[in-house]
Amino acid sequence: MINNLKLNKILWLVVACLALIVAFIGVINQDIYSKVVTDEWLPTIVAQDGATIAAGLILLFLALKTAKAIKRNSLLP
Repeated sequence: MINNLKLNKILWLVVACLALIVAFIGVINQDIYSKVVTDEWLPTIVAQDGATIAAGLILLFLALKTAKAIKRNSLLP
């Protein structure tokens, strides 16, 4: 169980925002990859940026919608 939900939500939001920013930069400005990989790998890298955008949006949504969990009794003592 998460003891400090507020801190965790802040960290999730920071990670989601940073991932989205970097992935959008990679999709918009594909020249940043020119010194790292050859042109034949560029479609793969752009697809990975697209997957990162999708994951970042999901994480952002979940971080914003996560509410304080109701404390339930454990099944095990």
